[in-house]
Amino acid sequence: TGSLEEALPGLAQVLAEGTGAQRAVVWLVVDDRLVESASFPADGLPAAVADNLAVLLARPDTDHVVPVLDGTELRAALAIEKPDAPITPADQRLMQDVADGAGLLLRSVQRGVELHERVRQADELAATGTSLSRNRRRCGRSGISSSRTGS
Repeated sequence: TGSLEEALPGLAQVLAEGTGAQRAVVWLVVDDRLVESASFPADGLPAAVADNLAVLLARPDTDHVVPVLDGTELRAALAIEKPDAPITPADQRLMQDVADGAGLLLRSVQRGVELHERVRQADELAATGTSLSRNRRRCGRSGISSSRTGS
């Protein structure tokens, strides 16, 4: 399975090509702000930041935005720039379909991150348990030898 970083540029490309947009951008929520995470075509500029959806909608290079929700929580936003053509119902449907798929992708990636963290914690606990077991054996041997010498 690919990583999120690998998947996002593909989502932006699907949006741009599917809607005929001049540019498409995938924004991810990071620390309660929207951060430009992928665009098509890629522009190589530093990632832009928007404090919320209203700020994103007000950007001059943004003609249509669809939120990516996980339940009621905003996880990301998909935006297109289409200055020379109207946003059509087909554009809106495509963007909503991509947003729905992106929601599943983000949940899946988050679960993978959580699973990885749990495995790491379990490995740490196992290492701690092994270390404790060794220490107990050492203490047990010390206790046996000291009781023999004490009798």
